Amino acid sequence: MSEIHVNTDVVKNVAINLASINKAIDNNFGDVKNKMNTVFSSWCGKAGTDAYNQFNKIKDAYFDDGNTSRYQAMQVFVKYLDEEIASGYETTEKKNDSGVSAFK
Repeated sequence: MSEIHVNTDVVKNVAINLASINKAIDNNFGDVKNKMNTVFSSWCGKAGTDAYNQFNKIKDAYFDDGNTSRYQAMQVFVKYLDEEIASGYETTEKKNDSGVSAFK
């Protein structure tokens, strides 16, 4: 029978790193949005409007699709890694270890 080895510390660290990156993207979009608003207030004309609208399309694609947004999807994946894979595997292993101990 083949064995599965899961390093739960690595899985937890990946989840933490992905959550951090996702939050940084959120913060960066906020910073750019503020700067775009400042620039747009003095950039009149079609080019300014087009640039502003294109930025909003990119931002909206990342955040504004409700539960299917890229931001939300990453948050769900991080939760899955942390709760289901790392913690779930640790819980299962503890149960297996205690079950094996009963037969010793």
